[in-house]
Amino acid sequence: MKLERKKTSLYLLALHLALVFETITCQRPDVIASGQTLSGNHTLSSKDGTFELGFFTPGKSRNYYIGIWYKNFVDKTVVWVANRNHPVTNPYDSELKLFPDGNLALLNESKIRIWSSNSTARKDNATLAILLNNGNLLIRDDQDISDIIWQSFDYPTDTWLPGGKIGYNKRKKEKIYLTSWRNAEDPAPSVFSLEVETNETSLVLVYNKTKQYFTTGSWTGRYFVSVPEIQSNPYVLNFGYISDVNESKFTYDLIPKTLTRFMIDVTGQFRQFAWRENYPEHRWGGNWLRPEQCEVPRFCGAFSTCNQLKAPSCNCLQGYEPKLAESWALGDYTDGCTRISPLHCSDVGEVEDTFFFSEGNAIFNPGYRGFTFFRRKE
Repeated sequence: MKLERKKTSLYLLALHLALVFETITCQRPDVIASGQTLSGNHTLSSKDGTFELGFFTPGKSRNYYIGIWYKNFVDKTVVWVANRNHPVTNPYDSELKLFPDGNLALLNESKIRIWSSNSTARKDNATLAILLNNGNLLIRDDQDISDIIWQSFDYPTDTWLPGGKIGYNKRKKEKIYLTSWRNAEDPAPSVFSLEVETNETSLVLVYNKTKQYFTTGSWTGRYFVSVPEIQSNPYVLNFGYISDVNESKFTYDLIPKTLTRFMIDVTGQFRQFAWRENYPEHRWGGNWLRPEQCEVPRFCGAFSTCNQLKAPSCNCLQGYEPKLAESWALGDYTDGCTRISPLHCSDVGEVEDTFFFSEGNAIFNPGYRGFTFFRRKE
């Protein structure tokens, strides 16, 4: 009888501890436990309060995305987006859910899965999603912290955070690279990307997945040949290249008590920002950028000129106007300009088409800078 009571007591104790553990896990502000969901204005917060994850809407857009941003900053700086190509319109009826099999998925208003981590755990109901202090979202075993099933650092968007990486996953045979937002209100991938040129061990900017338009030069083991200053500024620590059986990557750490990030902007430029608390209202300050704005292929699009001494840099040629005025207003000029009046090549009459001579324009890259000088003769 005593033995039975002892077994019962041990069972109840184990059950109590399990329930306590589950309650603690569920209440943690940085965790989504297996089977749990996140929706509406609910968010995750990293343990140190630096980063936050939840639904957000960029600018004046009416679309919502799951993203990670710096918490409690006046300027909500988004550093990662899950559903870049598939926004939702109602975050309260949509939900981010960690399924029992270890797959993290975003369900829209109709409960249709529009994004997922495509991850699978070895056993059901044994995973959690956690937002780390460095801004990395992990899916891992709830008991073994070294058993990482998926992480957002393997799938960056436009931002390279300290502790993150740009490189190549050898096991999955996938590039780990950045792609710029389409514009300030649309995080969908644009035509500009930052990736590693593995043959030369360099970072390169690529237009439309094919044309390199900037390179850091080869990595010597201490610095890049063409831009040695990138890893020797006061915000970056341990900038280096690592290659093993799993992956090859560039990575860096953060100088204590500072904040910095690298990104590929909507302008197609590779930039570094640092948080300047001595600036008015505290804000991000530009610390480094390459290349110059007018060296970015087709940044201004067809039938336009680029002058980085002016704001905005892009202007349509005489007789042309922005093809998509709403995109130009958001700083996306890549669609270029369109003719205001049609050509009259086949018309017979007094109106003729003629060449227009434009002085002082250099074609930076033939094949990517298209200038056609036509206008109607008045």
